[in-house]
Amino acid sequence: MSVSTPAGLGITGSKARMVPRALSSGATTGVVTSGAVTSTSYAGLRVYTFTGTGTIKLAQTKSVLVLIASGGGGGGGYAGGGGGAGGCLEAYMTLTGGTTYTATIGGGGAANTNGSATSFGSLSTTGGGRGGRYNSHTASNGGSGGGGFGSSGSSTGTNAAGTSTTHEGNSGGAGGSSSLQGAGGGGGAGGAGTTATSNNGGDGGAGIQSFNGASYGGGGGGSSNSATQGAGGSGGGGGGATTGTATAGTANTGGGGGGVYQTTGTAGAGGSGVVLVGVPE
Repeated sequence: MSVSTPAGLGITGSKARMVPRALSSGATTGVVTSGAVTSTSYAGLRVYTFTGTGTIKLAQTKSVLVLIASGGGGGGGYAGGGGGAGGCLEAYMTLTGGTTYTATIGGGGAANTNGSATSFGSLSTTGGGRGGRYNSHTASNGGSGGGGFGSSGSSTGTNAAGTSTTHEGNSGGAGGSSSLQGAGGGGGAGGAGTTATSNNGGDGGAGIQSFNGASYGGGGGGSSNSATQGAGGSGGGGGGATTGTATAGTANTGGGGGGVYQTTGTAGAGGSGVVLVGVPE
């Protein structure tokens, strides 16, 4: 199995779909799959979507497109930052005919917890970093980093955001440092999370649009005590909340969960990951 990642794939939010001549012809006959997988046709590709553990085997050696998204990080509880998106990677891969390749899907992190890694064949990406929680833990690094916590009361602590894994995502946004300021947004696969401004929570970073036309890897929004909550980033990021339960990242997108501000609330969980395999039709 050979792998290449063209410039722009998997690390920008506004990339053009890139399909080389190696993918311009072929047939999907002789493809055998098992497990949690569905398939659909899109723009000359038969796209196999793995939402849980599964396998794929091609009768002939072919060059294919692959997207791997890991589970998103959970949002932080108590002046909580948004969870970072799970690491996202798009690559051209040559799958050897007659060889079985396994997709393993990482789960999204619960509140205050990092997401888990997704893998396909020899490739894997990193789970998203959890959002920061006031007076408990700072935002974590991950595929994309979690957003920094906000300030509740006079003590501010360390409000820094988590950082990202190279070529898998972006950093989160920092939380506000003055009393009762908002928390930062989690990083997304296509853009960094937004730093909190005054009492407003920071928005989650944008995800990326993949070769099936859908978006993946949005960061979770940061929380606010009394102003505007941070919005989740495109690609499955969940929004922040003052109390109650913040919005979870969307399942099988790798989106980060939203943070929650009040101690009585519950931060949003991160969305589970996904694997896409695009075989030329």
